[in-house]
Amino acid sequence: TYQGLAATACYVTAFAAGVLVLRGRRARRAILVALLIGTAVVAAYGLVQLVGVDPLWRGYLNKGRIFSTLGQANSLGAFLLVGTIASAGATAAAGRRLRPVALVVTVAGAIALAWTQSRGAYVGAIVALAIVATVALIRIRRSGRPLVRRPTGRQASATALIVLVGAVARSEEHTSELQSRE
Repeated sequence: TYQGLAATACYVTAFAAGVLVLRGRRARRAILVALLIGTAVVAAYGLVQLVGVDPLWRGYLNKGRIFSTLGQANSLGAFLLVGTIASAGATAAAGRRLRPVALVVTVAGAIALAWTQSRGAYVGAIVALAIVATVALIRIRRSGRPLVRRPTGRQASATALIVLVGAVARSEEHTSELQSRE
């Protein structure tokens, strides 16, 4: 089945609802850690597939798109978008032990997301970036202070988002190149 922006919006809504229902900080952290682990595993498998050493689908890329363990590139893109956004947020909010892990998951998720070549996930990423930017601007305006006073996880999160946009742009370039060869 095709899953694009609508499915991604449903995933984000379901995740947000889950976060609202889970009142305790400990429960939210458990959900976030589970999502980071899931995103890490799925992104790693997608990257393994990309380099051609997939143990199940040896040498098979569906029109140059990775589809990972979910079996469909658009489903993978939707999942990776939610997981990459969550891991970028975790990068900004995590303690010193979890921050490097969250950053690695964010970057791996962004690279894998780019190689899904899922337009729905790309549009979802643009929407997510707009929401993150809006929330950041509101916080800056309310607090009257700059968003970053010293190097923090927020800078790492912003860097991860820039990597995500760059990966998407690279994937679009790759898609155009493939189409011109056909």
